[in-house]
Amino acid sequence: MRILRRDGAFYEEEAAISLARTPELWLKQELVDLRARLLDANGVCRPHAVAPDGVTYIDTKRPWQQRNWAVFRRASTYLRNRPHLSNHRLVGEWELLRTTTSVERPRLSHREKASRVQHSIAAAEEGARRRAAKALKQLDNDLVLRTLVEQLTQLDRNEWARLADYLPPGLSQIKLRRVMVELLLHHQGGCCAVCGQRANGKISPTRGSRQAVLDHDHHTDLVRGALCVSCNNAEGGSPINSTPQLEPLLDAYRANPPAAAFEWNYGQPEDRSPWW
Repeated sequence: MRILRRDGAFYEEEAAISLARTPELWLKQELVDLRARLLDANGVCRPHAVAPDGVTYIDTKRPWQQRNWAVFRRASTYLRNRPHLSNHRLVGEWELLRTTTSVERPRLSHREKASRVQHSIAAAEEGARRRAAKALKQLDNDLVLRTLVEQLTQLDRNEWARLADYLPPGLSQIKLRRVMVELLLHHQGGCCAVCGQRANGKISPTRGSRQAVLDHDHHTDLVRGALCVSCNNAEGGSPINSTPQLEPLLDAYRANPPAAAFEWNYGQPEDRSPWW
């Protein structure tokens, strides 16, 4: 994780303290850091805004004393480079679009959310606690799934065809797909089924490996294998990821997919209420 200091320089966060790996330790450090960055020498809190995902934003170039609302838009890519913004996490789920002096709540599009500009540290601390609680819940869920994967890998591969018989009741489709990715990576020797490079799932991610995703046949709805994101995009016809060298590997993969013997059904995505 990269942190932007007030002087504009970056530094790498210590590996031992990470929101994804050690939420309790991260929260303790984050609360101290929030007080150091939001409170001035007289103990007065600088105006700031807390995004819907709990990330705290302050503007060191244009203080927000006269601002009442901050408008955020969901973002899935790196935030644009704005050196005057000292946000705690440079890769956030929400991107700060604008602030307004209007007393009334600003008009929003369906992809936007508004948060009040805060003048006390309470909202920022609550945002940090919310992020830590979410990360801790994710760790607990991953531990349950990791234990399930360990149990399933002890089964004979022939029994994987009856995977539903060994799953706990109420397992969601999303979690099932994460389990399938881990099992297929175990079956594929921890490598992408097309390019053969090291890959890992989301339950037990490791640095230096490609992210693996579940690939399926859109005509039969059957799972075919675990591919790295690049090969999965190439398999879907992406001109950016497709190369002449990869085409023979993709043809061989389609002809003999690793998961063919298991006949796993991919299924349809679960119904979800819109995030906005």
